[in-house]
Amino acid sequence: MSSAETPEISTALVEQLISEQFPQWADLPIRPVEFGGWDNRTFHLGDDMSVRLPSAAHYALQVEKEQHWLPRLAPHLPLRIPVPLAIGRPGMGLSVALVRLSLAPGRDRDPCAHRRSRQFCDDAR
Repeated sequence: MSSAETPEISTALVEQLISEQFPQWADLPIRPVEFGGWDNRTFHLGDDMSVRLPSAAHYALQVEKEQHWLPRLAPHLPLRIPVPLAIGRPGMGLSVALVRLSLAPGRDRDPCAHRRSRQFCDDAR
């Protein structure tokens, strides 16, 4: 899918997707994360959730893998990772992007700020 065929992933688009697919969360505030990624466009949903939409068709393939593996890996990891809550379906002009909701800190955080996380980041370098 070319960028010309893909609508801009904006706060307004996420609001429409949430209202349409997850009306129970439609009243929660939505705002983009400060430091987004390359594979996904990520938005805060309220204080405890995030919405992630793949930025391209080939990134959408990760959705099922994450839905399967994150809940299985989370109890065995030293750091808190998002846990999938729901998976959406394509909509609003996004033919391949799926809405993914997960528990996440309510504000942007430096993953290396916490002592345990700093050790993880140092080890990963």
